[in-house]
Amino acid sequence: MGVFDSRQSFKFWKSLKDVYGPTFRITLVGQPKFVVITNPDDIEILYRITMNEPVRPGLYSLKKIRDDAADNFFEKKGGILVENYEEWQRVRSKVQAPMMRPKNIIKYLKEMDNVSKDFTDRSVLSFFKRKHFDRNQYTSLRIKSQHLNSHKNRIY
Repeated sequence: MGVFDSRQSFKFWKSLKDVYGPTFRITLVGQPKFVVITNPDDIEILYRITMNEPVRPGLYSLKKIRDDAADNFFEKKGGILVENYEEWQRVRSKVQAPMMRPKNIIKYLKEMDNVSKDFTDRSVLSFFKRKHFDRNQYTSLRIKSQHLNSHKNRIY
């Protein structure tokens, strides 16, 4: 069994498309069954149909934690990342306009930049803590870090 290179994953998805066509259902280990749509026109139609009440799986653990909080701190509300249907639409309608204003985003830019730097620093540190770190992975991480640093002020 070889090593999986995530940078080559597009080849995996392309091979599935070549075998099964532009739309197919797949089951991956640890994930529910899902439908893969590769035709951009079909994706646009699907987004238009589900625009106001999308179902976007992910972060089920966060939803579970917030739903089951002993003190009901979250009032069984997961937030925009984990909600679907009407609750997602309700949350989105309240945050969309403020988050689209650059003056509101600029308030948090420095803090988010610090979080990104901290994440990058911890990632680099974790590479060096390993007995055998992969030089290619480290180089890739440095390139990504430099790219982020060179683009972080473009919001202005």
